[in-house]
Amino acid sequence: RAISGGKFFPQTSGPRLTFSTGSSATLGPKNAKIELVVFEDFQCPFCSKIAPNLKAFQKANPKDVKVVFKHLPLTNIHAEAQLASEAAVEAQAQGKFWEYHDVLYENQHALGRPELETYAEQVGLNMAKFKSALDSRKHQATVERDAGEGQRAGISGTPSVFLNGLKYQGPRGYPPDGLEGVARMYMGL
Repeated sequence: RAISGGKFFPQTSGPRLTFSTGSSATLGPKNAKIELVVFEDFQCPFCSKIAPNLKAFQKANPKDVKVVFKHLPLTNIHAEAQLASEAAVEAQAQGKFWEYHDVLYENQHALGRPELETYAEQVGLNMAKFKSALDSRKHQATVERDAGEGQRAGISGTPSVFLNGLKYQGPRGYPPDGLEGVARMYMGL
């Protein structure tokens, strides 16, 4: 009734934020017209549901959309999320972030250290480097830097998605066509 009566619901909200993306895992061209920054937690059930939609949106617009992954493990409710994020950063260092990302979401109810190692073997990571990185907590600071950036942006939950720095508030579930509609309407995709 509200929509038929002319009520408009904004699909993005400001202020426009800038995120540090130089060391983040990305999918798409460096200078894409649309930069989709997503803060996720590998144990978050909602994140696992939207991840394929974000990738589908990028795949449908390969020259114009870049997805940037940011780690925001909600350690107060997801005990294994921090180490899973650190493992994903090591997968990124070895050039296999997105493969590892997908396996983590497919198995998000089993993210203990032994399982993280099994998944690393599945995607073909160098296991000596992988185990050393987890043992030494080599990537802890990287994950904490992303989480701090999310906290400074006022993010309290995952997933949180930003299109060109504006908080996405479009259709629930982040459907690819909804993301595309918002990007066309507000950003000239």
